[in-house]
Amino acid sequence: MFIKAMMEEVKLRKEAEKKKAAAKNLTKGVTIGGAIGALAGLLFAPKSGKETREDIANKANDTKDTVKIRANETKENLKLKLDETKEAVKATTDGFKKTVKDTKKNVNETKEALGETKDAIDKTQKDIEKIEEKNKK
Repeated sequence: MFIKAMMEEVKLRKEAEKKKAAAKNLTKGVTIGGAIGALAGLLFAPKSGKETREDIANKANDTKDTVKIRANETKENLKLKLDETKEAVKATTDGFKKTVKDTKKNVNETKEALGETKDAIDKTQKDIEKIEEKNKK
């Protein structure tokens, strides 16, 4: 049971790492795509210098806004995954603690039973010795 929980925890961590990497790649892609789009706009749009500068500023703002939105989405997704991972770790830890507690209880009960069994064996042995003494007489 504990091993299964640990394996699940590792799986959750790997998933979180994959999603984090995917989010980074997405952010990079959006940034690079925005820059390429702005450059293409400069190269293929014959406009005056003022209009071109305005276009560049607008594209830069659009790209900045898109990156902020994607970054916030990624941040929220990572927070959710972190919370899920924390819950999984807590559940695993709680389960492990319960298993340890139950095992200690079982060990103590077994010790008690062994002590009682030893006492019964000792008493039986004494009874046998008494019977043997009576039979000798």
